[in-house]
Amino acid sequence: MKLVTKFVIVVFSILSVQCNGQSETKKVRFEIIVNDQDVKPLEDVNVELLYGHFEDDKSKSYKGLTNQLGKFTAEDEIIFSTVLWLDKKKYYSIRKDSLLSMVPEKNRQNVSHEITFTMRQIKSPIPLCGKVVNRAIPEQNKPIGYDLLIGDWVKPYGKGANGDYFVTFHKKHLGCKNGDTYEDIISRLTERHRITPRAKKEFLDSIREFYETDVDYNYQDAVQLSAGHWNGKIQITFPNKDEGITEVKDGFHSYSELTMPHEAPENGYQKDWSREEDNAGARLTSSEIGYFLRTRVKHDEKGKIVSANYAKIVTDFNFDPRGRLEFSYLFNPTPNDRNLEFDPKKNLFKNLEFREEIRKP
Repeated sequence: MKLVTKFVIVVFSILSVQCNGQSETKKVRFEIIVNDQDVKPLEDVNVELLYGHFEDDKSKSYKGLTNQLGKFTAEDEIIFSTVLWLDKKKYYSIRKDSLLSMVPEKNRQNVSHEITFTMRQIKSPIPLCGKVVNRAIPEQNKPIGYDLLIGDWVKPYGKGANGDYFVTFHKKHLGCKNGDTYEDIISRLTERHRITPRAKKEFLDSIREFYETDVDYNYQDAVQLSAGHWNGKIQITFPNKDEGITEVKDGFHSYSELTMPHEAPENGYQKDWSREEDNAGARLTSSEIGYFLRTRVKHDEKGKIVSANYAKIVTDFNFDPRGRLEFSYLFNPTPNDRNLEFDPKKNLFKNLEFREEIRKP
């Protein structure tokens, strides 16, 4: 890894913890344990553990290989943060920007920590349909299908032909956030836009872009949509028997290049999933969760599954209660193939915009 890249990562980690009001200087010992996906120790994993300091010449990097027990140990003075890199041929690499974040908070003052990582093997990366989706939900109070093979809402809202799952969205307006009034906000905007007329157009254009509409909003409507206090709910449902979604928490490793298991499970899918969000409070989106989907299920005359397609959502659903949904997914178009290990160089979607591209397996 280039020195400049490592320096930027360390500085970012240090500043992010500094902003949280944490500051400590002491000797801390880390015992890193590396296993494979079968919980067997991995020997000869390349390890680099960087103890970051404000002065670059005081930062210390410890490099080496894991032993037969999959262990590597380092000890030094820690200020704010540490950065860990793990690398081994034929395995997906690992990077963790703050090791202490993996330690239960009650134990973080200890001077010795044992932390275990799982390295997933590179098995059989394949071409898949992969896309980062960040879209306005076209309409409220009705189920709208999303076609994973096409990568769009179903007609008439998009180019999709088959609803792999359906999104139903509801929202309620609860007033204005932060104890403000729309009149006060509009007064401030009017004065600001009087001084800078272009800012008014940019403001109204941003609302139209958020909702993906050509509607000409007046100030009152635009401010209500952008600054209003909203409560929203989405429900994701599947049209056919045995289709569904299953959460991945224990098997989701955000530190790994391959965050989720190689294959979708055979069982354990539920028919629907829902989330309620309030934009005046903390968001529920997690960086430590993913989902597997089973769709396009076909049965024989006895009701047995004879065909199905599988997909994975490699992020949580980021739901804005004003009416927008963001997620990243990979879809295997081959029926009955549960392999979802993606080759990022062989995306079956072509001509994606840069912000739509998935760059990890």
